[in-house]
Amino acid sequence: MIRVMQIMAGSENGGAENFFVRLSVALSEFKVHQKIITRSNSRRVPKLLSSNLSVTEAKFGGVFDYRTDKIIRKEFENFLPNIVISWMNRATFHTSRSLKKEKFTHVARLGGYYNLKYYKNCDYLIANTKGILKWLENANMPNLGLHYIPNFVDSPAISITKNIDQGNDNKKINLFSAGRFHKNKGFDILLKSIVNLNFVFLTIAGDGPLKNDLIYLSKKLGIGDRVNFLGWREDIADLFHKSDIFVCPSRHEPLGNVILEAWANKTPIIASDSQGPKELIVNDENGVLFPIDNVSFLSDSIKALALDIKKRQKLIENGYVSYKKNFTQDLVAKNYINFFQRIIS
Repeated sequence: MIRVMQIMAGSENGGAENFFVRLSVALSEFKVHQKIITRSNSRRVPKLLSSNLSVTEAKFGGVFDYRTDKIIRKEFENFLPNIVISWMNRATFHTSRSLKKEKFTHVARLGGYYNLKYYKNCDYLIANTKGILKWLENANMPNLGLHYIPNFVDSPAISITKNIDQGNDNKKINLFSAGRFHKNKGFDILLKSIVNLNFVFLTIAGDGPLKNDLIYLSKKLGIGDRVNFLGWREDIADLFHKSDIFVCPSRHEPLGNVILEAWANKTPIIASDSQGPKELIVNDENGVLFPIDNVSFLSDSIKALALDIKKRQKLIENGYVSYKKNFTQDLVAKNYINFFQRIIS
C-alpha cells in the first residue's frame, strides 16, 4: 500500500499552495493513504479536512524551531509512510532534519529554481516544468532521481461555451489577471499597457506587498476608474468566464498555473515570454507571447487581440486542447501514482 506523508509550510496565498491542496485531494480520490502536515491556514486546511484527509498543523519557523521537527517525527512514527513529499525550502529543511534517522523515500517537489542546498539529502526531485528539470540535470546532483510531472488545474464545474462576440462591439474589453502582488509578477507593466486603451477594463484578483503601490500607480496613470482590484478570490472560474482576455505579465514565472487555468476556462491568453509561459505557449497558436517588461508590445498585443475575434476563438480552442492533452487532474494524479509505485517497488 502506498502511504504518503505530504509536508508544506507555505505562504498565506500562492499558486504552489493551491496546487498542494488540489494534488492532495486528487490523490485521496484515487485512494492514496495520506498524512498532511502544514501551517495553519483558514482556506487550505478546511479544504483538506473536507476531503477526509488527516491534517496536523505546525509552525514551520526558522532554524531554531525544533517544535515543528518534533511534530513531524511524532506524526511519522504514528503514520509510518513509505514516501514523504516535502514542498519548497522550509518544509524540506524541517523534513530532512527531523527524520534524518528514519528510513523512508524522501521526495521533494520543486515548482521553481530553488536553493538546492536544502535538497541534497532527498532521494528524488519532481520538477513541474521541463525547464526546471533541465536545470536540475545540469546541477551536478548525481545521487538524486529526477522526474518531470506537471501541475494540473481543476476542470470547470460546468461546461463553458464562450460566445466571444455576443454583446461585444469592441468598445469594451474585459481584461483579467491574477496573482500575488510582487515585483516578479509584472502588474505595473500591465497597468501601464492599458493607459491608451480606453476601451479596456482590467480586473485583477490577488493580494500582496505591492497592493497599495499598484492602486496608487493606477490612479497616477489616470486609469483608476478602469481597474478593479478584487483581492484573493475563490471564484476564479467565474472571473475567467466574465473576461475576454487573460494577461500574465510576469517578469519571472517558472510555470504559470494561471495559464493552465485560462486554457481550462476557455479564455484567450497573452503572456510574457518568461520561463514557464514560453515553455507552455506556442506563439499565436494557443496564446500570445510578448517580451518581458515591454509595455508597448503588450499594449499592441492587447489591442490587436481585442479587435480579432477569429484569433481569440482560435486561441480558445487550441488552448483547451493543450489543457486536455497534458494538464487535467486525472492525467497528473495518475502520473504521481505511477511514480510512487515505481520508487517503492
